[in-house]
Amino acid sequence: MTFETYFHLSAYPIFYLLAYWVSFLLSPFKFSKTFSLVSLALLMRLIASFFIPMIIIFDDEIGYARMGHEAMIALELNQSQPWGYNPWGNVTGIFFYIFGESSHTVKAFNTFISIVSAFLLFQIAEKLYANRATIHSQLYHQRKKDTKKYQGIFLLIYRVPLRSSFLRSQLETIPRMVLYFSLFLPPLVFLSSIALKEQMIAFLLVVSLYGILQHSLRGWFIAIIALILLWTFRSSLAVLIIAAVALYWTGLVYHQKYLSKGVKRVGIAVALGIVMTVGLVVAQQESIHKIKTVMVITGEEVREARALQQAQSKFDSYFDAANPFTIKNLLIAPLRALYSPSPFKIILSPTLQYLLEAFILLLFIFWAFPYMVIGIAESVSNIDRLLIAVFYLIVFLTASYSALTFAPEPFRYRWPGLPLYFMLAAYGWFHKQYKWRKTVVWGWWISVSLGGIVYLM
Repeated sequence: MTFETYFHLSAYPIFYLLAYWVSFLLSPFKFSKTFSLVSLALLMRLIASFFIPMIIIFDDEIGYARMGHEAMIALELNQSQPWGYNPWGNVTGIFFYIFGESSHTVKAFNTFISIVSAFLLFQIAEKLYANRATIHSQLYHQRKKDTKKYQGIFLLIYRVPLRSSFLRSQLETIPRMVLYFSLFLPPLVFLSSIALKEQMIAFLLVVSLYGILQHSLRGWFIAIIALILLWTFRSSLAVLIIAAVALYWTGLVYHQKYLSKGVKRVGIAVALGIVMTVGLVVAQQESIHKIKTVMVITGEEVREARALQQAQSKFDSYFDAANPFTIKNLLIAPLRALYSPSPFKIILSPTLQYLLEAFILLLFIFWAFPYMVIGIAESVSNIDRLLIAVFYLIVFLTASYSALTFAPEPFRYRWPGLPLYFMLAAYGWFHKQYKWRKTVVWGWWISVSLGGIVYLM
């Protein structure tokens, strides 16, 4: 064995050192605690990077490796072709060219951006859930509830400050909960330990949110760069994200008192017109590109669907394949994405692939869903928090309606939204004690149980 045989593994120490450096810049904790957190997170991802391929290798990982090889050869020979064939294939080719031809180079990069995403999410959560204005607002509403509930003078003097202190400590806990979720939850470890572009898309969503919520020129510049890159890697998702950002911006403008109502309305109309025009153009180009892609794939090979990529469910039998864009299909597609793949699949097919799917991914996703719903409901009153919920819902809906296209992978297309998913779940967990929120939790698990029975029939 020569040195070149193992040179590709040098990507791990390089990107890991970068992860430490960025973490120390972004972390509010002491050096020792930050070092411990990042070290444990990196160790989990390193183990997963070598362990997961023993169980499953995704077809697209093989495809991107092939495109990366072609891009690497093009770089070595200084050729323009096949450079530009696929953006993520080009990124893979760059890493192959620098470190050597191995998927571990891409996995090391995905690990790095996942650690950066975790600390950016911490800063976003601290800004939205634990800053002084948010705490004071929550305390004000809680005191109003307590004043109605506790009428005695003694209880008003004693109980309200006690609950206020508890509420303050709970709100300050949310950002840390978001950070721990982002660093250590198995679904997010899994996402960063494979050589697919989903982690990159998740990172760009987080960076764009981070930039937008800075409310500064520098922040908007960061967000624009992130959105341009997002367009490069998944334009169909980027169009809706840009539409959401445009509506968010018009919402901010609408609240500026120095603008007249006429100017506000014209501004909103122009923004919506631009978004719709761009959306139609991109949708047309995407359709042409997908038709060409289908022709290439069909002529080249018939790829067999793997467990995590095309999870089947009973909802599939209700699809009208001949007429994909019917009202019936549009209603069923989100339900299919919500309940499939079922955790009960392991009972029917007890293989290592399904076990990986059921434990590492579905167990935590299904557990967090009702708290994510509560987090979305509690975010409606604040436009900044609402933007996070809208970003995740866009990812979920675009993933759901992929079932109506030639590449039905709603489960995998949901993965870029997982960091935001668990961030909303952390916020919802804080609000789980109220009565209607308990109903959401119980209602979800009853529906999952009934769906599992239907799945096993």
